[in-house]
Amino acid sequence: MVDERWARLSLVGPEFPDLLGDVDPTLMRRASMAAAEKIKFYRQAVMKNVPRAGCVRPNPGSAWSER
Repeated sequence: MVDERWARLSLVGPEFPDLLGDVDPTLMRRASMAAAEKIKFYRQAVMKNVPRAGCVRPNPGSAWSER
């Protein structure tokens, strides 16, 4: 994707916002940091505007509308 300069679209907003509420925050942080390290090359490319275009759209699900 980076090498071919694909456009990117990100939809953000979990369907179930409290889904991971009972997960140990320390484990979540470790998993998040490990994942971030694996895709570091991609984040750097995005920061340099390597993909042709990008769009981030909040996508609240039905669980959000019930709050």
